[in-house]
Amino acid sequence: MTRTSRIAALLILLAIAAAAQVLDRIAVLVDGQPILQSEIDDAAWFARLSAHAGCESPLSASELQTAREHLIDDQLLSAARAAAGFPAASDALVETQLDTLRLRAAGNAPWRDQLLACHLDEATVRDLIQRQLTLLAFLDQHFSDAPEAEAAIDGYYKEVFVPQAQAHNLAPAPLDDVRATIAALLRQQQRGSAEAAWLKELRAAARIEIKGGG
Repeated sequence: MTRTSRIAALLILLAIAAAAQVLDRIAVLVDGQPILQSEIDDAAWFARLSAHAGCESPLSASELQTAREHLIDDQLLSAARAAAGFPAASDALVETQLDTLRLRAAGNAPWRDQLLACHLDEATVRDLIQRQLTLLAFLDQHFSDAPEAEAAIDGYYKEVFVPQAQAHNLAPAPLDDVRATIAALLRQQQRGSAEAAWLKELRAAARIEIKGGG
């Protein structure tokens, strides 16, 4: 190999290395912990795969931004989980969820082909599922259900349930028949509000640097 050829080969290797660095650049820092652009891409493709939305078209800016924001929340919640000593989801639970995803995807393209189309491999999907299940379980523990106040149940029944039934020309069911359903609905609403408020607090206390990309 001539000196010119060696220089050309070296330049090609440097270009490849630079391209790899760009693909794996740091997109966000959360309290000094990096979120890579490749992680944002994986999360966005996984969302497509989970929704069976197809992976033929490129990811949109909106999809990437949504994935980035979710990963920031995940990073903050993961830090809180680690501080609390909450365990990760078991491999058995992850495998069960992965089997469910495979079954839901059946009938489309073969599973391996779907992963390839979504630029994913099974190890990455397992990691994403484990993080998802772990954080959901952590949130369940953090926001453990409390008995709903009778006043709130009565108020919802009188102010929402009964008027809605009457608006559809239906006779409202007795309160005792729908009490448990209303209590569950109110807990769900409060849980969503509480999670949003906690994440807002975590974000306010964190140092988040957007580096660009996602």
